[in-house]
Amino acid sequence: MERAPTRKRENSEQRILDAAISLFATRGYAATGIRQIADKVGLTTASLYYYAQTKDELLLRVMRVGLGELLASGEEAVAASTDPREQIRGLLKVHLNFAAGNPERARVIDNEFQWLDDEDRESVIALRDAYEQLWADAITEGCRRGIFLVKNVSLTRLALLEMCNGATHWYRANGPMSLEQIVLAFEDMAFALLRTDEPLTVAPAPGAGLTVETAQSPQ
Repeated sequence: MERAPTRKRENSEQRILDAAISLFATRGYAATGIRQIADKVGLTTASLYYYAQTKDELLLRVMRVGLGELLASGEEAVAASTDPREQIRGLLKVHLNFAAGNPERARVIDNEFQWLDDEDRESVIALRDAYEQLWADAITEGCRRGIFLVKNVSLTRLALLEMCNGATHWYRANGPMSLEQIVLAFEDMAFALLRTDEPLTVAPAPGAGLTVETAQSPQ
């Protein structure tokens, strides 16, 4: 008897989160009000309070859910192989799929966490650090085995993550490269940065994926 109301509430909560993500990504968290979120989802402000008391609460949910999903996928990718090269491949695929699958959410997670209060920020940073540690561990193990040759693991980790994060700004599903092709291209660049002897991947013929919007956009 409770399934229908529960499902309706879950659907409403997701619509509210989606609206908050869209506004946070386009306007910025600071410039978005709770009334604007209510208007976008077609609710009164009073009705919205039934699901979330403040926009801070919505931002925290976006952060925790998104980073939780990213961490779980990253752990699964790393657990699939003991070879650091395969772990890096898996992490690249996870991160690019996360960024391309919902670029607005990825941008909010990357850019807006500073608006959380101290306690909530610490919990979100803990999730982010746990995910980034997967990259650091794979790079460190690769260096230990002599597969990778890098002098600064932290800087290399940051460079790889920023390379993936950039996809939220330029990836388009109808562009000249598919996401699979972009993943393969990023593998080549990642292994070049890691200075491994892994052979370069030859990508298939262009399909759909990357679009060029300005002269500075990646091609």
